[in-house]
Amino acid sequence: MKREISSHNPCKGTKMTKLEKARNFMITNAEAYYPKLDTPQIGKGTVNGRPFTTPLQFEIQLRPKDEATLQLWKDNLLPVKENSEGVSTLTLRRRALKKDGSDNGKPRVVGADKQPMDAKTIGNGSTVNVIVWQAPYGDNNESVFNSLTAVQVTNLIEYSGSSVDFDMLEEISPTVAGVKEEDLEAMF
Repeated sequence: MKREISSHNPCKGTKMTKLEKARNFMITNAEAYYPKLDTPQIGKGTVNGRPFTTPLQFEIQLRPKDEATLQLWKDNLLPVKENSEGVSTLTLRRRALKKDGSDNGKPRVVGADKQPMDAKTIGNGSTVNVIVWQAPYGDNNESVFNSLTAVQVTNLIEYSGSSVDFDMLEEISPTVAGVKEEDLEAMF
């Protein structure tokens, strides 16, 4: 069954107040940050000062390239937040397991040519298109559930990892007994 994918505001310029039915929504031309699309992670955070953990999940943080895109996200009930530096961000997640405990599958990750690619190579600042599945929930459909479905990388900034390794520490590491604790703390 083919699902409709919308990349426009179905309310024709007016702000959507609630989602009437489930749909796929396409986000285009966003910057990707901190992608965790290959191996699910346990999320941690705080709500009202209380810590919480989330189930295993895949996730990606998106940043809009312009104000019009940011407004489109807000108008389509996506959970946009402002980080501590004043940058608007949208974090999309996909749970690794369904409610019944079965595998939910990874988000599909493709390149500009629509061919599968290694999700581990996506670096911060890469340009992506994203498909998110949205569904209304709550007693009166007052809330929206968003689930990351697919990511297309249109401009890859390749993640190469860190070039710093512990081998460098051997050169400055004290190797004799009686080293002061302050010296050890200064190394890290």
